[in-house]
Amino acid sequence: MNESQVINQFLIPWKNGYIIYDEYNNTVQYFSDNQKKLNVIKIVKQRLKVNKREDFSPHCLTVFPHNHCNLYCKYCYSNGGKSRKLKIIDPEVVGIAASMIIQNSKKKGNQLILGFHGGCEPLINFEIIKQCIQKIDQICLKADVNLILHITTNGVISQKIAKESSKLFNSITISCDGPSFIHDVNRKTINGKPTLDIVQRTGQIFLKEMKYPQYLRVRSTIVRSSIFQMEEIVKYFGENWRGLRYLQVEPIYDRGRGGSKIEPDQFVIRFIKSRRLVAKFGINLIYAGSRPTEIHDRFCPIKQENMTVTPDGYLTSCFCITEHKTNQDDRFLYGFFQKENNKFLVNQDRLHSIQETLKEDIIRCKNCFNRNHCSRGCPEVCPLEPYYHDAAEKYDCRIQRWIGFALLLEKAGIYLSDDDLARISELFPKIS
Repeated sequence: MNESQVINQFLIPWKNGYIIYDEYNNTVQYFSDNQKKLNVIKIVKQRLKVNKREDFSPHCLTVFPHNHCNLYCKYCYSNGGKSRKLKIIDPEVVGIAASMIIQNSKKKGNQLILGFHGGCEPLINFEIIKQCIQKIDQICLKADVNLILHITTNGVISQKIAKESSKLFNSITISCDGPSFIHDVNRKTINGKPTLDIVQRTGQIFLKEMKYPQYLRVRSTIVRSSIFQMEEIVKYFGENWRGLRYLQVEPIYDRGRGGSKIEPDQFVIRFIKSRRLVAKFGINLIYAGSRPTEIHDRFCPIKQENMTVTPDGYLTSCFCITEHKTNQDDRFLYGFFQKENNKFLVNQDRLHSIQETLKEDIIRCKNCFNRNHCSRGCPEVCPLEPYYHDAAEKYDCRIQRWIGFALLLEKAGIYLSDDDLARISELFPKIS
């Protein structure tokens, strides 16, 4: 095959037949015993055009408001909860960042999506967040652009802040790892105290008080010791978080305090079983690393047309780089706020270099059916890291590939049985 040719249609063996997946016509066809089934996958094709843009035209803004956390989670990717010099974002700086992208937001759906995230708990400094929102709201009003607000929180906040946040934010992601014997082992306060009771209380407030509770999402981290309890975890949410619609499970990241990676086969098996179980409660179980109904890539803010500002005023290309700590972070940072001139200085050469480097792909991804729906090993496998090629060569992508295929099967009306799952290592290695 000519190197310049691009495969758009994939034939994937499945038992005594095969699946044909056409990613550009958005169809999945199952052929078996001369029977043909056709289902249509709805994909927002416009996203494909966005991802292939050569320039960087951010229309979303993410703010890391400060660098302190009230928890010391066992697996934190940014080593949150450690004692460090306090850095807090200046709302004026956030306003200037918003002014830089407001015209892009106007062109892109006439809305600016503002998110608060970072290696911290944003809501422990609620006043700063409200000041940032007030500043950007004025900019949006002047430009006649809608402001959409999102926040990610660990949920260890007061009832007062939980109620205010419910009214303020359009969507919320809250972290919770399930029952107490799992959550309270992984997610303790900096003083070593359990947190589930507070997190569950916060979740109930969100579900009751949010204008659109369907935009509440729970994120659970699965570690080596909890992988065989995934069904118990999702059942806990089904029974105790009534009204929840989206539950996201992610394997532990090999970043910060993370480690002890889990077995891909077991994660996939437990995910599929748990997805089946939790659907009975009206909950959609999702995994961000593989999304067959979306055009997706790595989690890099630049890939999402997102300008991301750290508490010390840097522009970061990686959600793991939450502040400027060492010179090694420089390769991820493409600008900073210059107080003397009251403006951001964008290093265009570095920005271009980051963009070009992020185009690098793992060789085996090129002709994979899941290539436009996969996180490509992010954040463990990163082209900006010096060890990228070695990490890419060794990376095991079974979780992304197998979950992606299982979800395609669903679209074709095929649901994996327990017997199928028992033979997953025999059935699934054929897919590519």
